[in-house]
Amino acid sequence: MGSGGHCPGFDAWLPSSRRGLVIAMVASLIFIVLLRFLAGIMVWVMIVMVILVLGYGERAVGTFSRPPPFSSPSRKWALHEER
Repeated sequence: MGSGGHCPGFDAWLPSSRRGLVIAMVASLIFIVLLRFLAGIMVWVMIVMVILVLGYGERAVGTFSRPPPFSSPSRKWALHEER
């Protein structure tokens, strides 16, 4: 080991100007390999989540989207006139 904590022959094999490029390429390769194995799982998780959201939305539309009875102004006036 020379001064600076690096191998003296390492710069001949991989110059310092290329190290960032090699690190980025290795990181990209790892990402692509992991994505290849995880893509199928991610697709099925998204399908299940869409089904759950649509099912919850259908229940929510049927329950919470209607205004409570006697909440519209025309109904209040109609009740007021009947008294």
